[in-house]
Amino acid sequence: MIFWGTLILLAVMTILLVLEVADMALVMFGTLVVFMISGILSPAETFSGFSNSGTVSIGLLYILAYALQSTGLLNNVSNKL
Repeated sequence: MIFWGTLILLAVMTILLVLEVADMALVMFGTLVVFMISGILSPAETFSGFSNSGTVSIGLLYILAYALQSTGLLNNVSNKL
């Protein structure tokens, strides 16, 4: 049963991502929550990836890149090159 549930959830997630029904982060996090609620993943397994330092580093880089783009600093630097 776990195999088919996982397969169905991943198929639905893929379809939602391809059709761009909602924001990618919302679809991915929603799928993660459904995995947890359905019992396929335990809460510890669900959120264990967020404690990885690589995941946190990539998240912080996204925030930094957005801040540089929002302030226009990135455009100023690229225009001078």
